[in-house]
Amino acid sequence: MGNELATVRTKNFQYSASLTGSLLSSTLKSLSNNQFKLGYTYLYDLPTPGLPGPAIRLEEGKPIGSFFGWRYAGTDAEGNILVWSKDGRKIPTTERTEEDKNFTGNGVPKVQLSFSHTFTWKNFDLRLFFTSWLGYDLLNLKQMYYGYKTYRLPIF
Repeated sequence: MGNELATVRTKNFQYSASLTGSLLSSTLKSLSNNQFKLGYTYLYDLPTPGLPGPAIRLEEGKPIGSFFGWRYAGTDAEGNILVWSKDGRKIPTTERTEEDKNFTGNGVPKVQLSFSHTFTWKNFDLRLFFTSWLGYDLLNLKQMYYGYKTYRLPIF
């Protein structure tokens, strides 16, 4: 969706502004067909330390771009890192299992916006173009080694 917001024209000067936006939503319908069956797959292996595994899991029926891993639960009195277990308990990372992983956020923005301004004066023109992505999570790799801690950028 797009819309020209303003237009001004005189003998030597012209100005126009436009706004464009889109809403994004995507869910994976299927990774399978009649011959091959696959309910999920992983993308983007993360580096050491700790070899945490892939960052994104594509799974049938889930949004595309979903982060998947252990959820950070803080530290204990000795400073050891804790993660949430599948049954909701805080456990040390030495006790974590693959079954304790879950979906922790999504890196695909819900809204994309662009705003442009064009100024023309005689034979000189200037164009300013701004873009924005809203409503997505960030996977902070520095924090990732303390567990998958995501930050929600607020929208709606």
